[in-house]
Amino acid sequence: MSKYGELTPVTIWQIACDVDEKTANPADVRELLEYLCDTIDRKDPIPRELQIYLARAFRQFLSGDSTLQAALGLARKKARPKADAVMRTMMATEILRKRLANLSHQNAVVEVAEKYGYGETVVGQSWAEYKHDALIHLRLERQLDKFPWSPHELERLLEIFDSDTKFIASLKSMTIAA
Repeated sequence: MSKYGELTPVTIWQIACDVDEKTANPADVRELLEYLCDTIDRKDPIPRELQIYLARAFRQFLSGDSTLQAALGLARKKARPKADAVMRTMMATEILRKRLANLSHQNAVVEVAEKYGYGETVVGQSWAEYKHDALIHLRLERQLDKFPWSPHELERLLEIFDSDTKFIASLKSMTIAA
């Protein structure tokens, strides 16, 4: 789901405005285009806001002002994309999920960068800055009183946070699944 939540007419309009301002997240644009395909598959009417977004993009492309990818908002900017704290926490949490599934740090960063449409540097910085928040987020998601860490997951967490003595004690005290 996009950072905007549900794909309501207001959400569609916000993403379209972000495309016009060249600040759109390519992941949000992809979600918008998937929504278009799903709408067509269901034979539902295409929301007016989506029609306007597409018309503007195609006019920009047809006039030769930009590539189709850029006009739709799918092209990555050359400059570092903006990622707020919420987005950075989401990326760090996704890295932690992938690391718990035995992916190496570098492979996790590459996959998360591709998924969210940010550069590997931004994703790596997000991990470094928000890894503790990612752990807290996963703990809340998991409801550890009902679904505690498995022995394998706890072992991986200890490996991942090994150099972080601040969290090692709390990790070791977590309940292990029976």
